[in-house]
Amino acid sequence: MKTFAAHPIRMTLLLLFGLSTLIGTYTNIPACTTEDQVGCVISYRSFAEKYGPDPTKPLPPGQLCTNPASLAGGEGGLGGAYFPTATNQPALGTWAKWPDSIKTPFVLLRDFYTSECVTQGSGDYLEIRVRPRPPDTHENPIPFPNLAFSPANSALHVLDYDFALDDLMRLVAAKATAKGL
Repeated sequence: MKTFAAHPIRMTLLLLFGLSTLIGTYTNIPACTTEDQVGCVISYRSFAEKYGPDPTKPLPPGQLCTNPASLAGGEGGLGGAYFPTATNQPALGTWAKWPDSIKTPFVLLRDFYTSECVTQGSGDYLEIRVRPRPPDTHENPIPFPNLAFSPANSALHVLDYDFALDDLMRLVAAKATAKGL
């Protein structure tokens, strides 16, 4: 395993999504566990509930997962997911269905998803769950069964940050404030 030394006193936050970040890869940079902690890392690979990693191809041992909706652990409600209404990635095809009335380049879904770090074998991943708060009755616009989101392909990698974007912006602001920036 290759490790990297860093100066966490100078660094406010390290964000790494969609790749195999192993615990201990970054010496002196712990996983974030509180909102005001600085010099830490938030890292995860996201998979949809019921569409987790292929059990015959386990995650690397020590795969790091930091849940941006609940840094201390457990399931947390994602505050807001921002999704593009169009894509320039032909492989995704028509990946989401938005009402014709939406004319903006992005859609915000508030309090629609939850996330939790889940262990598979010796590695962890961020499981995205559809859990709209009442009285929301929308259906999930992201087609988790779509081949583009299959664990055999990239799972939810192309949307890793989209689901948690509201929480990530909040965390970056809180950490900047804690750092005195």
